[in-house]
Amino acid sequence: MSRRFHAFLLFALLFALPVAAAGPVDGELTLYWWQTDFTRDTDFGDVDTDNGQPGFQGQLWFGNKVGVRASLFSADLEDLNEDDAEFRSADILVRVISRADNTYLALGAGYEDAEFSESDGVLTPVKVEATGIRATAAARVGLVGVVQAFGHYTELIDVDDFTEPGGDVYDDMDGREYEFGVVWDAAPFVDIRAGYRVVKFDYRRTPLVGTPYGGEIKTEGFFAGVGVHF
Repeated sequence: MSRRFHAFLLFALLFALPVAAAGPVDGELTLYWWQTDFTRDTDFGDVDTDNGQPGFQGQLWFGNKVGVRASLFSADLEDLNEDDAEFRSADILVRVISRADNTYLALGAGYEDAEFSESDGVLTPVKVEATGIRATAAARVGLVGVVQAFGHYTELIDVDDFTEPGGDVYDDMDGREYEFGVVWDAAPFVDIRAGYRVVKFDYRRTPLVGTPYGGEIKTEGFFAGVGVHF
């Protein structure tokens, strides 16, 4: 895992601490099951595998103004005899509209650390790391009673180039992520949620010897989760 990811997460917490003194602290931690459809599309062919993996997301809100969020999701690639694809992120969010705890619009910035397999159709798949800064918009809207709708959209705005041990370079990488769903406060401090999540990366691979080519990986599927909140 990237040291810069750890550094950003620590910075996010330190950034929010002064706000904590000005008001209450609310938080939630959710354990998910993400039923993923992983596809890899390159000039050499496509692969597709459908599996599921657990994931989690936690967030803290300080004074109903500033939030810190971290998440880890993955895709099981055992059917391809490859390591799991992993998607880690951390964000700082600021509510620009806040009608209540469960109705708001927040904007923010964060850091993404993703790892996924890539193949040129001939050699053993390579583990590619895509890291960089991201921008996020997140919203939650109260519907009826104890049910809310939620969602977010994230765009990676600056992804670092990656050079694999053999010398091949991955550049022109960009990514986006979005999800939407509903959450039901089933009991005091307990909620249940369900929705749909998509993570997508585009890239260009320039081999040490050979012709550059483009590729795309996409991981998407329905999720369900159980969380605690305070």
